Amino acid sequence: MKSISVLRLRVAYASTAVVRLLTLFFVCAFVAVSATDASAGDAGKEQQIRAVVRFVPDGDTLVLAHGEVVRLLGIDAPEMGKNGASDQFYAAKARALLASMVLGNIVIVRPSSPSKDRYGRTLAEVMLPGGENVNEILVSEGAAMVYYHDDLPEGYFNSLLALQRRALKIRIGMWQVLKSMNTGGALYVANRRSMRLFTPSCDGAGRIARKNRVEFSSIDEAFAFGYSPARHCGIWPDQ
Repeated sequence: MKSISVLRLRVAYASTAVVRLLTLFFVCAFVAVSATDASAGDAGKEQQIRAVVRFVPDGDTLVLAHGEVVRLLGIDAPEMGKNGASDQFYAAKARALLASMVLGNIVIVRPSSPSKDRYGRTLAEVMLPGGENVNEILVSEGAAMVYYHDDLPEGYFNSLLALQRRALKIRIGMWQVLKSMNTGGALYVANRRSMRLFTPSCDGAGRIARKNRVEFSSIDEAFAFGYSPARHCGIWPDQ
């Protein structure tokens, strides 16, 4: 009987020890996960930049007070003329709209990943202090178009494209020029991999692989699918 009692005590002790070890394991695991989550949150906050905008050179770029140049992620505004060249249609109005929202004001810059483009500019979403997304406002108002690139998150591209389709439908902002661009039944050629739009005679159009080649008889349709003009093709008109 004595040996049975001792055995029961040993089993009970072992069970208690196992419970303690399991409890300790789960507590440590919880602390580790919580620490990881906190670190990720802190990292996200650290990546955000709060700064005053010092200069707005065009409708999709801004310069912060400390000199950092920010290129608005996923959009492209008509080009301002340089070296004597004419402004593209709606370029000055696009810049004016962006400046009216951010110039001299504090903005929140949320860099993408990767955070730099090939010119060293910070690629980012820009938020107003009230939470409004500047990139989205510009597309909604027809002051910028969707601009696809490989690193652009698919979900963000789709959300911008939905805004662009609504702007196209009501011909707001720069989209009022589409009627004149569609005359003559011009054919446009696009690359579904790069999401760039060409005229058939433009350099690069003939090198699009057959599997990536798309043709449009209406430029409205091309923009509705998120294609943007190859800049060297001169598709978007001057002012």
